[in-house]
Amino acid sequence: MSGLKKNIVSKKLTKEGEQHLKVFAEHRHIWELFNKAGELVNFHHSIQMELLTAYRALKDPYYTYSTSCPICVAEFLNLIYRWYDKKTNGS
Repeated sequence: MSGLKKNIVSKKLTKEGEQHLKVFAEHRHIWELFNKAGELVNFHHSIQMELLTAYRALKDPYYTYSTSCPICVAEFLNLIYRWYDKKTNGS
């Protein structure tokens, strides 16, 4: 019985992980534009919190940054998408 429960829990975590990865894919255009133009456009606080929640769930539950510091926000964006690329490309 406990083996069955482990399988159910691991499938749930996998589905949650997939949902979190979709958040990165959904907002990737913001990072791509930032890399090309050097400007953060439409990187609203709600999007930042979505990405932060996903990054915390998948990589580092204790990660934090200052949302009022433009350099910190840019560093956050670069960090999470470098990590995302490594995770999805397997490199």
